Amino acid sequence: LLLTNWPSDRLLVFCDEKYINNISIYDALKNINETYTKFAVLIGPEGGFSTSEKELIAKKKNVISVSLGGRILRSDTAATVSIFCIQELINK
Repeated sequence: LLLTNWPSDRLLVFCDEKYINNISIYDALKNINETYTKFAVLIGPEGGFSTSEKELIAKKKNVISVSLGGRILRSDTAATVSIFCIQELINK
C-alpha cells in the first residue's frame, strides 16, 4: 500500500544488501543531480526482503536500488549511513 501511493517527486533509495550487482549508494546518487529534491530510504527487515517484495519495489519508476557496502549492517546503522550519504551528496 505504501508503494502504491508513493509520491512521484520523491526518490526511494532501496538499500538491498543481498543484491550483488547494486552500485554503491554514493555512485548511484551522485548521478541523480537535481532530478529529485525529496528522498526516502528503505531499509530491509532482518533477513532481508523476499524475492516478491524486491520485485514489487523494483517496479516503481522512482526507486533506485543501492548497496551500502560489502558488510550487512544493522538496520539502525544502515539508516544512519544512507541518510549521511544522501545528505553529503545533496549539500554539494
